[in-house]
Amino acid sequence: MKRNVLTAIVLAAAVVALAAYLASGVRVLDDPEDLRAFYCAGETVAAHRDPYLTEPLRACEVREARAAGLTPYARLALPAPLPGFAFAPLALVARLPFATVSALWVLLLPAALALTALLVHKLADVPVSGIVAALVLGDGWISLANGHIVPFAVLALCASAFEIARDRPVRASIYALLASIEPHVALPACLALAVAAPKTRLPLAAGAALLAAVSLVTIGPGANLEYVLRVLPAHAHSELAAARQFSLTTLLYRSGVSAQPAILLGNVSYALLCVLGIVVARRLARSLAAPELLVLVPPAFAVFGGPFVHLTQVAVAIPALVVLMVRLSAHRTALGIALLLVALPWEDLSENATVAMLVFIGVFSLAIALLVWRASPRVALVAMAGMLAIGGLERTAVITLERPPGDATAALAAVDTSGSQLAETTWAAFVAASQDEDERLYLVTHLPTWFGLGLAIAATVNAARSRAQARESR
Repeated sequence: MKRNVLTAIVLAAAVVALAAYLASGVRVLDDPEDLRAFYCAGETVAAHRDPYLTEPLRACEVREARAAGLTPYARLALPAPLPGFAFAPLALVARLPFATVSALWVLLLPAALALTALLVHKLADVPVSGIVAALVLGDGWISLANGHIVPFAVLALCASAFEIARDRPVRASIYALLASIEPHVALPACLALAVAAPKTRLPLAAGAALLAAVSLVTIGPGANLEYVLRVLPAHAHSELAAARQFSLTTLLYRSGVSAQPAILLGNVSYALLCVLGIVVARRLARSLAAPELLVLVPPAFAVFGGPFVHLTQVAVAIPALVVLMVRLSAHRTALGIALLLVALPWEDLSENATVAMLVFIGVFSLAIALLVWRASPRVALVAMAGMLAIGGLERTAVITLERPPGDATAALAAVDTSGSQLAETTWAAFVAASQDEDERLYLVTHLPTWFGLGLAIAATVNAARSRAQARESR
């Protein structure tokens, strides 16, 4: 009885503290620009306006940025290129003050991260602390600061993997579809389930139809067509030269390939890697009796190359690598190195002070190597030294080659910001004017992540081939 009373008191105190925290209106994040864009898109939808156009999205974003004490570009609209159904909850959230939404974000995203770690732990039987160490920077820190929604897509994919591993196809289908708030991340998993798990086909089809209906009700048929026919191509085009893009399209464009061929080749690479990921996942799922790989592996392949990939989306490969390391012990070393390279957000880390960056790299690489990779202390120290060397090289490149971001005021002044223009119009002008990064610095800060993803794919493909050959020789 005493324990129940004490529990009730603690819970009541937690509720009161949470209410006081949310009511305080304190600014808890520096500049969560994506969260602000999604919030304003929700407000736009609630007012029965088109969330993909410059106005009134721009006006809301500028208003909220100024209310937070920031000095935004007055003519810039940060796009919210989400599918129609994603705006349904955002329209409800927009009824709250943005300060409250920001405060909720600080609570919800770590909770999503913790749930993701618990699910991966159940799939891989790896210490939760090690999984958190692998997720907290690439999947947590970056998204928390900037307001990215990718961690919720990663959580949904891990929930789907957990459910399909326990032969619950309906639940697995629901979670995979919920992950489609990031469509290009969820699509490979949904296709893999439909191809290799027949029991998911009907719930996937029914769920997709339901999401389509929600999209129609939320933003109307015109805006839904606009999303597919105009917004997605325009958004890929708007970030052609973005310094924070990890896509094949951006790499090709920055290397001198013209826009349309670069976008086409990025799309082709995405399609090919989706197919490869599904084939490999299907083979491994069968040979290892691990259906969770159907959900986890294809998205990990799909974020290597493609037309549009940010560092936060690369984090979708982390759960797949953790599970693969447990399932494919013969390839543990290659997968362990790949995990270190993918889990550490090199681009963001290199922008911090040298000592802070090296401390982050040292602590997290050692934790991942010992707890997830389960390397010997000697190997873990060697791996940590290698990661520190990469970090030192990147930091040196930043100090040597970094230049101040360009002022996009003049470029934005020349852009039509009328309500009939897509928000990507101003965003494209902003990116082109402000993200003119030295090509050498771009390569140095992106190569470790690309190498990690490439090594992960190579090791996984090799494992699938080896197991197929072993089965044929029996």
